[in-house]
Order: sequence, then C-alpha cells, then structure tokens
Amino acid sequence: MGSGYHTISVYTYVYLRDPPESTYTRNAMNILILGAGRVGESVAESLVSEKNNITIVDSDPSRLMDLQARLDLKVIVGNGIQPSVLAQAGAADSDMLIACAASDETNLVACKVAHERFNLPTTIARVRSPEFVENDPLTSRSTGFAVDHVVCPEQIVTSYIEKLIAYPEALQVLEFAGGLLNLIAVRAVTGSPLVKHRLGEIPGLVPSCEFRVVAIFRNEKALSTLDGNSTIEHGDEVFVLAAAKDIHEVLIAMHNPSDPVRKLVIAGGGNVGLRLARSIASDHRLKIIEPRKSRCDYLASQLPTRALILHGDASDARLLEEERIGETDMFLALTNDDETNIMSALLAKQMGAAKVSMRQILMLSWPRSALLTVLGGVLLLFSMTLAIPLAFAFVFDEATSKLFLQSMAACASCGSLLILLFRGSQREMLPRDGFMLVVLVWGVLPAFGGLPLMLYIEGLSFTDAYFESVSALTTTGSTVIEGLDQLPISINVWRHFMVLLGGMGILVLTVAILPILGVGGSQIYKAETPGPMKEDKLTPRISETA
Repeated sequence: MGSGYHTISVYTYVYLRDPPESTYTRNAMNILILGAGRVGESVAESLVSEKNNITIVDSDPSRLMDLQARLDLKVIVGNGIQPSVLAQAGAADSDMLIACAASDETNLVACKVAHERFNLPTTIARVRSPEFVENDPLTSRSTGFAVDHVVCPEQIVTSYIEKLIAYPEALQVLEFAGGLLNLIAVRAVTGSPLVKHRLGEIPGLVPSCEFRVVAIFRNEKALSTLDGNSTIEHGDEVFVLAAAKDIHEVLIAMHNPSDPVRKLVIAGGGNVGLRLARSIASDHRLKIIEPRKSRCDYLASQLPTRALILHGDASDARLLEEERIGETDMFLALTNDDETNIMSALLAKQMGAAKVSMRQILMLSWPRSALLTVLGGVLLLFSMTLAIPLAFAFVFDEATSKLFLQSMAACASCGSLLILLFRGSQREMLPRDGFMLVVLVWGVLPAFGGLPLMLYIEGLSFTDAYFESVSALTTTGSTVIEGLDQLPISINVWRHFMVLLGGMGILVLTVAILPILGVGGSQIYKAETPGPMKEDKLTPRISETA
C-alpha cells in the first residue's frame, strides 16, 4: 500500500487484516452453494474454514472435482434450478442458499424454487443487474423471487474505487451503517498535524471532528496495545473510525493534502470498468483501454462523448506513452486478467502516474505465497525421508549419523520457516502455478538431497553434490563420485532411495502429498505431462496405489 498501489479483491469480502480468532462458539450451518466459479469457490473456501457443512452444486464436473480434492465439502453435479437437484443437495435441511452462478436468471430462479419447494430459511443471490435490489417487490418472498439478500460484487468494487477517487489520500475507505460511519486507512506522513503526537492529544489537536483510532500497523505488524500514550509515527498505517462528514478532515490530519483526481485511465472495459465509467464520466476526464473491438463499440454507445475509448492492449508500453499515462491522476487496471493488470499497473507507475490501483481476481495479496507454503510442506516431508539412511547409519554404527541429522534439521527448518511465513494462503492452483511449483520442487530438493554427500565426501563441491542429487532424483544414473563400493552403506542407501523417490515423484506429489497439504494436484500433473492429452483424469485407483 505504501508504494501507491491498491489491490482490489473483486469477488469476495475481505478483512483489512487477518481476522481475530472467534471468541464464541456456534453450531455448524448447512449451507448450499450454487455455482463453482470464482465466487462460489471463494465463498466455499471461507465457509469451510468456519466448520460449516457445505454442499456445492454446479453443472461442470471438473470444477467440482478440483474443489472436492482441496476442501471438505459435498458436491452435486446438475442444474441448480431443478427441484430434484436441490433435493439431492439437501435443500430441505439447509439453513442457507448462496446462489452465485454466472447467470442472474439462474440465481434468481434457484432462490424462488428453494423457497417455494423447500421453504429454505435464508437465500442470497449474486445479481449483476442493477434492477434487482433488496427490499423490492421483485425480490421479496411474498411477490418476487424470494431473495433475502442481493449481492453485486461488481457494484461493491465500483463503490470502493469511487471512494478512493473521492479521497485520494486514503488507502481504504469502507462504509458501515448505511454510509454514516466509515473505516478509513491512511498512511501517516511527517508534517501532518497528528504525526509524532500521542493519541491522548488528538482531541486538542483536531477539536472540530470526532474520530477513534482503532488500529495502527507499523512495519506490517499491528501495535499490540493502543492507549493515550501510543504515538503516530511517519509511515504508520492508521485505521480510523469516523463519520462520513469528517473523512476529509481526518485524512489531512495524518497525510498531506493530495490534488483532486481529475484525469483517469481505466484499463479494461468489462462489467466493473463500465459501471465505474458510467458513474464518474460526467465529472472526470476519462480514457478506457479495451482490447476487444466489439466491446469498444459497445462502450462508445453507452458512455458520454467526452469519454475516450481506446482500442488496444493496456500492457503495451508504447500505447501508454502515446496516451501520456505519466500525466494522469489515477490509473485503474480492471481487466479480467491478472498478468495484464499487474504489467499495466507497473508500467503506469514507472511512467509517473500519480496513483495506481489494480483489480486482483484472486484472494491472495501475493499470488505466489501459496506455492511457498506448499514448497515448505514438501521440504518437511522430504526431511522425513532422511530418517531411512539415518536408521541404516545407526544399525551399522557408521559415522554418517551426525551428518544425516544435520541435513534433516536444515531441510525441516527451511520447510517450517516457509510454512510459518506464508501460512493461510491456500487456493486452487492455476496452470502457471503448476509449472512454477514443479520448477521449485525440482530446483530446491536436489540441494537438500546432495547435502549429506557434500558433508561426508571430502573435496566434493556443492555443484557436484547437486549434480549427484539431480541425477538420482531424475533417475538418470550418472555419477561424479569415484569408489562407490567404498562408501558407507547409509550413503549408498540414500543415493538409491533418491532414485526411488524420483521415479515415483510426480505420482506421489500429485495424488498423495499435495492433498495432505490442502492443494489440488491436477495442475502439477498437467505441468509434468508431455503432449496435448493433459485433461485426462487420473483414475481413482491411482490414489490407492500411491
């Protein structure tokens, strides 16, 4: 945040920071989710972690298989608006239906069927159309589609961005109580009225407005205690509760006043981009970059003539230079592609855009952190395999026992450190993540596999030990070590055991290890499988074999 970037999670509600552990207990709910797309997947992940009984319905079996491989839930393949499918999914005993399929029509009809046929207590529908709102005859239980709560993720994101445009000094602005109360995140800057002052001095320094500092993050960690003697320092991320009318005064009390946002560039003319453009086009100088020609024509027909529609790629540096991105007040990367958002945001920031925000499709603030968590788990398991040569060293009373213990400790320590640093970052891996994990595993494991060899064989360099380990794990059979017959039994056992691990590596990693770590292994299987036939599923028997 401090670098001027904002990352916006489109499909789920998120905490500002990790939520505190619950201080109360409740009975698990039976929740029925319709739709296994991005929204359904994210909702399922959140609710499963809260120990609820989740059933998810979708017409795509492959999506459901991937979810079931990672999460403890029940899946039903079928059309969610059919009473027979809802009955099979347990709608009669469910406490809540969350309809988040891609189609508004499907979600609305599913809520109506669930109410009329199963008298389901609570229904929530994801609806993109602005014409269906809560507390309206069209959505009421008596005369409409029986939707208790209407959720439009695109509108939530649009409203959030509008707040950032209205208050450029803020990092986040979240509304409560119908907009009367706001939670504001702001980066404290030297020279502003409250920096270097105690919280107890705030009423005297800013007497014209009432607000409460609820949290201060310093060096990415929350201050454990806040009292009247706590001070606000330069660079602190301060979270404040304040009335809507006092937002501006609160911001300038901790941050230097920013120029109002007048010129904006939006990368991506999808649903979010169009909603936002409609909202701000009359008051701002607006440009939209959209790669699809047909979509450009549609945007031009929906927006005022003062909005400039550009047909092109937002990650094209030449296009951004021609449009003088460096002179814009705010650049918003709102495409449906993570890579395009990241690249265009980086380019815009590099070219001098005053403020950059990007839409992040996935929940993770750092998309690779989940991979490092998995890598840490693999290292922990790999360290356990060193117990086999260690046992041989003890049985045959060899001097190698100490070096195997050292290697095991080094491998386990690195794995534990990765898990501790990046825990809580699980998600379904995309194909690119599968390739990345394969590279990481095959690149890192040989370093630890060759460690016992390097520690025992005098004069063996790290490069030779790494080569020996790679040769074993890839079952190549080459060696740079002379006098193999004279090596201790435990060393030779370790060399041959690495060959065994390498031979069955992808099988075990895919169907045995990764599910234990909470990650689906299908992408790893695809990443390691040559040729075009990557969509064929492994048979259920293979899990038993592994």
